[in-house]
Amino acid sequence: LRNADVAMYRAKAKGGNAFAMYDPAMSEKAMEMLTIGNRLRSAFAKDEFVLYYQPQIDLKTGQITGSEALIRWRDPEKGLIAPSSFIPLAEETGQIVEIVDWTLERACVQTKKMHDAGFPEMDISVNISARSFSDKGFAGRVADLLGSTGLPAQSLILEVTESILMQNIIEGAEVMKKLGALGVKFSIDDFGTGYSSLGYLKGLPISQIKIDRSFVMDIPADNDGMLIVSAIISLAQSLRLEVVAEGVETSGQREYLEGLRCDKMQGFLFSKPLPYDDY
Repeated sequence: LRNADVAMYRAKAKGGNAFAMYDPAMSEKAMEMLTIGNRLRSAFAKDEFVLYYQPQIDLKTGQITGSEALIRWRDPEKGLIAPSSFIPLAEETGQIVEIVDWTLERACVQTKKMHDAGFPEMDISVNISARSFSDKGFAGRVADLLGSTGLPAQSLILEVTESILMQNIIEGAEVMKKLGALGVKFSIDDFGTGYSSLGYLKGLPISQIKIDRSFVMDIPADNDGMLIVSAIISLAQSLRLEVVAEGVETSGQREYLEGLRCDKMQGFLFSKPLPYDDY
């Protein structure tokens, strides 16, 4: 029964509506996740989280005009842990709300320092979880944070995936309208990978879409990928939405995207994510 329970959670981790056969490696993974979960509870008190920033390049000017805030966990035993190793667990336990709030606070403070240092054009993008997006108090906390840090609302971009948006469309629309009225911008992350109605693009205050790296990585070798990217950019332009391409790693990818008049790019071709002091 214990092994069947482990397999059930693996099936759920695949997104549901799936099955998984048990193998011993699952138990090892479950124990690892339990260990990480226990340490995660004390990580805030021990100040073990740090933000990294990946720049976004404006293709019209060639300048850095924004960045995406990416959280990392400096675990004393395992070293620097990527979010893919602890964010899903934090989602399950509800700790993700605290993580998102911490990320927003730190990102706004550090971006305001960039503004004061002579870079007022810098925007900051922060990923929002499903729990935060459906939290009725979230919009108020963001508004208070902008007031306390002095960061202009129009410099903050909240990123939400298509799947999160469509799962929380009623609550999400309310949050977006409240913060949109203040000037906060919204971006659809991993655009093209979810199952949703395109109606939300015109019915909600969305100003930007991000092309998922899975579509960018095989350009220009994969013709299907090129067609998808071209269609996404054309759709965004017709709706007057800004387009950011993620995962740009080669000059060939950059040249193709430039030819389609993509607005911004981010990826290892320009810079890997960097801690604030090295940014």
